[in-house]
This record gives sequence, structure tokens and C-alpha cells, in this order.
Amino acid sequence: MGQHFIKKPFRILVAVKSTFKTHRTVIRAAAKYSQLNGSWSLYVLEGRDDELELSQIDLNQFDGAVIYPTEQLSEFTQNLVLGRFDKPLLIIDPWYNVDFYENIRRQRNNFSLAWCDNRTIARQCAKFLLQKNLRNFAFVPVQPPKETLWSEERKLYFVEYFKSRNIQCDVFHTQEQNFERQTILFQKWLRDLPKPIGIAAATDSVARRVVEGCLYDGIKIPDEAAVIGIDNDELICESTTPSISSLENDLEGTVVKLLEIMDRQIRGESFSGRTFYYEPARIVERVSTQMNITSDRTVIRSMELIRLNVGRPFGVAELARHVNVSRRTLELRFKKNLGKSVHDVIIETKLDKAKKLLCESNLSIAEIAHSCGFVNENYFATAFKRQYKLSPSSFRKIL
Repeated sequence: MGQHFIKKPFRILVAVKSTFKTHRTVIRAAAKYSQLNGSWSLYVLEGRDDELELSQIDLNQFDGAVIYPTEQLSEFTQNLVLGRFDKPLLIIDPWYNVDFYENIRRQRNNFSLAWCDNRTIARQCAKFLLQKNLRNFAFVPVQPPKETLWSEERKLYFVEYFKSRNIQCDVFHTQEQNFERQTILFQKWLRDLPKPIGIAAATDSVARRVVEGCLYDGIKIPDEAAVIGIDNDELICESTTPSISSLENDLEGTVVKLLEIMDRQIRGESFSGRTFYYEPARIVERVSTQMNITSDRTVIRSMELIRLNVGRPFGVAELARHVNVSRRTLELRFKKNLGKSVHDVIIETKLDKAKKLLCESNLSIAEIAHSCGFVNENYFATAFKRQYKLSPSSFRKIL
């Protein structure tokens, strides 16, 4: 049987809390499917306080809905699921217990679920840190736990991974509600951890708190504490110094698959909803886990200063003064421990930043040269071509 001729676009409600990266990913997935499909019109309810007042909107105007429940949207979601809405529905990362959804499943079959595979995610983070040849590990869940069952799952599976290998894993946990008192407890916990240590956090926001806590107490990242978050929220991961490594999930791909099912349901096909688990897509490694391959404290401190000053011009002599050794001594230590000259490491660090800016920004070549601490655009272009066999402009064109 052929499909019915469509006379107007299908209206799809997308209710999310767009302050969260995973929620923004859902919007992006819905927009992507809408563009590919050509017959959808999205109404995005972002969950801001002013929009929550719209929770009494006429749901009859929609042909389907995508919901990412949060505490703020929970009442609205319950009303949507339990009777006010009988159209196809996709629920992402439910915040309710399994029984809640099993009861719904017995009442209707035109809804799908996308669950986060927290077991695989936690194990990936654990494997990644273990490969860093660390002996000590810790996990920081969302505090206090509240209703964040996904955070507790990630903690459970992370600890379980090391327990099965007879490796101790510390966990920060507190029921303290006051943020200032909680912070005091957290700082003490960080100080008392055995070093060096690999720390996984339930989210990138939690990872940022770990990084800030380490910096406050002078715990060096990544050499004393290697930190990894989850979700790869670039707004968070790239805004700290050092930047934060993170595990990125294949949420977008999973949502697109489920939206295809929803589309078939909307078009009148007898097609039961599905349950999918989205898994890790990749780990994006940044400075917070880039362990130095040396125990030489002078080299480690020099590398830290090079990263911190990547945006300004400086030479080997100036760096040597700041680590209190002669230029010759610094050169010898770099050659012995890294197999490279100090100048080469400085240039490589600057070019790494330049390559990232070429990929992810609209800055001009001259602006990038300045942002990476090169004295002029020509010097930058020469160094870049020597390293990557392409000019900066040619490199940008092939992206």
C-alpha cells in the first residue's frame, strides 16, 4: 500500500531542557531528521521558566512528541504520557522508574524509549583511565544523589569494573545539602586521595568541579589527577584550564533511528515502539588526561607553563627562568625525557591550538597566528606547513 498524500506538515513537539548538552543533541537530531524528511515542523519547548507556563498548550495540534524528562518537566511529562496525548511519543532518558514505563507499555504501543547504556559508558571510562598505567581510581557522582539514578548507575558500574580486577576505587558521596559545607568535604576528599589518580565524573559539569577543586588545592592535572567527564559538552570541556577529556555518546544517531519509527507511526503504519540503548561513540581526549611520559618535575612544570602561555610569544630562555634552571639544563632534560628540543615542544603546542582553531572557528589566519602566540602570520604559516605539509588556508579548505 502506498503512503497517503501529505497535505500539511506533521507538527512535532520537542520538550527539552536546552541548558543540558544531551538535550541540545536531541534538538539537533530532531532538526536533522526534519530536514531529511521534509514533512515535519518542529515546535521546541525548551523548558525555561516562562515556557513551562505553556504546559497547558493544546496537545491536539501535534502529531507526535519527543520528550526529555527532567525534574522541571516531570509534571508536564506525566500529563503528556498518562492520557492527555495519544499520538506517537519518544521519551529520552526517563527519570522515572522502569515500572512506570512498563505500565504505560501495557496501555499503549506507540511510544519508544531511548535509554543511556550507563554500564558500557562507565566501563569505557574505566578502561580509558586504566590504560594510563594508573593504580588509583575514583568516581564522583552527582551530589547529592537525589533522583539521578543514571549517575548512581555510572558510579556502580565504574566501581564494579575495578572491583572485578581487585583494584580499590574511591567514591565521593555525601548527603550534605549546603553547597559550601559540601565543598569543604569535597576538597578534603580530593586532598586525601592517593596520587597519582584517575578520576571519572558522572557528567562534564561534575568533572569541571573536580578540576576546579584540584586547582584550588594545587593538585596538578593530569600528572597527579587525570580527570574525565561524560557527554563531551564542549562549552564546559573547552572552557577550563586545563581542558577536560570526555566520553561522547551516540545519542544523536539513536534518536534519529527512533524518529524514523515515529514517522512511520504518524503516517498510519501499525508499527510498535522500540527501546534502544545508546552507547559511547568516542572519547575526546584533552589536556586533563594527557599524562606526561616522564617523572621529571622540571619537565612536567615546563609543559604546564607552555600550555598556560600558548597564546603569547615566549622563548626557551624565558621558560627556563620560570622553572629555575639554566637553558642548557632544560634542553638536556627535554631531550632525555621527551626526545625533543624545548623549542619544538613549544611550537607543537602552539600548532595544536592553531589546528583546533582552524577546524572550529571562523577566525582569520592572522587572528589565529596572534591567538597562538606567533610573532607574525608568515612565521605561523611557515611553521604550520613544515609540521602538516599544508598551508593553514589549504588545511582549512579540506575540512
